[in-house]
Amino acid sequence: MTMYKKIPELNYLIPELTKSMEHELVCRGTNNVVIRSLGFLSEPIGILDSVLMPRGFPKIKSCILFSRAGDVLQNIHIDNSSAEEFEIVNCAINFPIENCNNYMYWYQGEYNAALVTTVDPGGVRRRYSDLIWRTGPTELDKTIIDVPTLVNVSVPHNIEAVPAHRKLLTFRFIDNPSYASMAELLDRFGSAKY
Repeated sequence: MTMYKKIPELNYLIPELTKSMEHELVCRGTNNVVIRSLGFLSEPIGILDSVLMPRGFPKIKSCILFSRAGDVLQNIHIDNSSAEEFEIVNCAINFPIENCNNYMYWYQGEYNAALVTTVDPGGVRRRYSDLIWRTGPTELDKTIIDVPTLVNVSVPHNIEAVPAHRKLLTFRFIDNPSYASMAELLDRFGSAKY
């Protein structure tokens, strides 16, 4: 079972998304946006929505910048929303921005997911899933996010650490569509110019 679908047809958006990201970081102040390793952006949403929505894709709910310093390890996790109720995020479209030449891994096994809430020194509340493994984890799939890629984030996954600072934009969608439904939408348009 494949956990990702590459979308090289959207490569042409990377320079525009990068410029939009950089503009928003300057206007809002990087330290006001990126807390630890992630920040929520609004400007890039309009760019991708204008390309995908006319083709029947759902509206984008959020754009998150993962800005991770070099050699930082990431735990195996599943993505969840920041809502009060535990809600697993099904899929996202990831755009590589800088130093994304590392593997994203997916894992299988039996586990329980517990919602953990932390508050950092700046008062920012963050919620994430902590996986307690009963069996596994064993590697299920892997890829390098070297082009825009639809990824299944409801399956345990993590990113291999790299020595350089890594930046990636991830877009999540309203109504939390399934990975399969989004992959089907991409298949419907094939390699048509987006």
